[in-house]
Amino acid sequence: MGSWTELDAIYPPGKLTPATALVVALGHLEGARSVYAGDRLAAFLPAGLGRDADLLGRAERYLAEVPLEQFFAEAQALLTGRQKLVIALQVLDRALASGADGAGMARA
Repeated sequence: MGSWTELDAIYPPGKLTPATALVVALGHLEGARSVYAGDRLAAFLPAGLGRDADLLGRAERYLAEVPLEQFFAEAQALLTGRQKLVIALQVLDRALASGADGAGMARA
């Protein structure tokens, strides 16, 4: 499917993009309200995506200002089935790696 950030070039500034949805979903999993942890980039950022200033700005806005329900609604309308699957697998992988049990993830 190619790079997620390549797909983001056609979206209006500040709007949700597929790559932003991935970062925001991982951020919400960590309970984050920012893409930064102090003066550093947060550890939840996927490798390769954390250097894109536009992506960081979009994700920062969604984590800090956009209610979770609104994020879910926008992501549901925006993402393809494969992108949703990738995000779900990334969230599940991170949750299991951090010690979450599968029963709790089944409800998520």
